[in-house]
Amino acid sequence: MLNQFKLLRKNIYTFQEKINFVTYLSSLILLILHLLFLGFYIYELIIPMITIDIIGIIIYIYYAIKGIKNSNFYSFVCYFCISIHTIMALLCIGWNSGYNLWLFALVCIFFLPSFGKLEEKTSNRPLIFGIFYVIVYFAFGFLIPSGLVKPFYEIQNMTSVVLFGINSAIVFVSIIAFTYFYTTRQKVKEDNLKRLADYDVLTNLKNRNAINHIIDQKIKEGNNKFSVAILDIDWFKHVNDTYGHNAGDLLLKEIARKMKELEGFGITCARWRGEEFLTLGPNDMPVKDFVDILNSYRRTIRESQFKYDRSIIKVTVSIGVAEYNKNTSIKNVIEKADSNLYKAKESGRNKTVF
Repeated sequence: MLNQFKLLRKNIYTFQEKINFVTYLSSLILLILHLLFLGFYIYELIIPMITIDIIGIIIYIYYAIKGIKNSNFYSFVCYFCISIHTIMALLCIGWNSGYNLWLFALVCIFFLPSFGKLEEKTSNRPLIFGIFYVIVYFAFGFLIPSGLVKPFYEIQNMTSVVLFGINSAIVFVSIIAFTYFYTTRQKVKEDNLKRLADYDVLTNLKNRNAINHIIDQKIKEGNNKFSVAILDIDWFKHVNDTYGHNAGDLLLKEIARKMKELEGFGITCARWRGEEFLTLGPNDMPVKDFVDILNSYRRTIRESQFKYDRSIIKVTVSIGVAEYNKNTSIKNVIEKADSNLYKAKESGRNKTVF
């Protein structure tokens, strides 16, 4: 049990792994809570609750030892155990014990689905169970305080106060925890959506939409001069026709991976269209230095060998460069870079034209 806990704690890298750890931790916490409650029930000789608690302890010990492989089924077991424990505690001990507050936590569990997958489909289950727990809350809230249903066991008033405080603390901590993980989950989803909107899925470089936004920001911030380059893979169609589109995809990913090294110079890289990439130089970089860096990259690609299946693919790239200044429009600058790229292609490829 301890080794499994340490293993889960040590290997938290993604949000889902974090949730797996917290789910496992919650199982241990529930086990400890049930052991504490069991001591109280034995002290007060509340037989039904002793029985229910022992069953719950056995279930949580099982999950603590074996681990949680099916989180959906585990969630259902937890909901069921907590619901039965809550309802029976209200019947046995009464309203003032604070067990009614667990119903709030149960509603939060369903309406704040922290432990679901990020891709989960919309479900009516939270609404159905939420309504059920609300009905249970108001039903017991009317029947027990009104005297229509009397608790099976009488406990001292001070004991009820202490129990109410303990249950309140547990429920507040539970709601805070569920809310925290729900908001974290939503942040992960938002980041994923933003990444899909701003990054090319194949190359993991910024996409055209993102680079256009960066260009607009540069201009709005009053950057009067920066370099723009369009890079194209030479004879890319030949690679696709000879080796297949999977080889072409591999080549695009490898070209992009090597291009990411340019970011160390402050150069922003993006997939522009097809086998074309667009790069932006930083504001303080002279165009000559920008061209020198791109030429170094071009030579790196020329000397590289890309392995696909049993074949070795060698390619070159052509580059067209232009410089933006406040007297020109960015549209004209990109067209100029594209024209220079065409000149590089026409003059033999594997060249940089400015």
